[in-house]
Amino acid sequence: MQTIEELKTTNHTKIDVQGETDNRNIPIQKVGITGVAFRSLIKLGQVELPMQGKASCYVYLASNKKGTHMSRMAIAISNYQDKLLDYKSLFELCNNLKQVLETDRVYLELSGEVVRKKLAPVTGITGYESFNLEFDCRYENDNFTPFLKLGITGTSLCPASKKNSKYGAHSQRSRINLTIPFKEHTDVACFIDLVENNLSSSVYPVLKIADEKFVTETAYENPKFVEDIVRSIALALKQENYDFQSVECTNYETIHTHDAYAVIESR
Repeated sequence: MQTIEELKTTNHTKIDVQGETDNRNIPIQKVGITGVAFRSLIKLGQVELPMQGKASCYVYLASNKKGTHMSRMAIAISNYQDKLLDYKSLFELCNNLKQVLETDRVYLELSGEVVRKKLAPVTGITGYESFNLEFDCRYENDNFTPFLKLGITGTSLCPASKKNSKYGAHSQRSRINLTIPFKEHTDVACFIDLVENNLSSSVYPVLKIADEKFVTETAYENPKFVEDIVRSIALALKQENYDFQSVECTNYETIHTHDAYAVIESR
């Protein structure tokens, strides 16, 4: 039996099994790797923040090809660790994948969390919160199409509860997913602000009494159903001439055993 060192130094011809011909005549729409650890930078306004998460990569496999070279996917993705994720770098990565994998269709998904600083609304105390980012990039033939999904948390106050209750009104935590085309000059911070400005209120990592009073009263003065939230965000996007693919909202109810959900898709 050969030792590990002997196996490393053995000189023999490598056989490209994946490159062999397959005679079953069945194409595969997507084949690749998932769950690759990924670390990068995201520009939020004028600040670059770290993003950490997972990457997935797939290609279209023609009916006459036996397999794809998955190690090339992992290597290409690893070459972009700790780099700024913007339109240019995403295009370069997908174009590189397209070349080394010898295909005309590449699909790249990057998802992770970004931690940003957020000040309390009255006292200005510094806290830190996370939000989710997902990039969905498609390079089909010569068309590169990247999308960005933002996952943002806020709060909503029920209009019916406010109108019909003698005391107060119930509220719920809202989770908004906004999917937009990712372009060369997309300002991620701008879209976060737009979403937060169309909730009953933003939420904050650190609040003192004066801040809690502000958030509570702000929400009370801006009651919104889940339907109101997606409509308000969609309208604000249209007023700013921003393209979007979808606006989703889930309200995690506090007095029901179910949750409320709404989505607006751009046609």
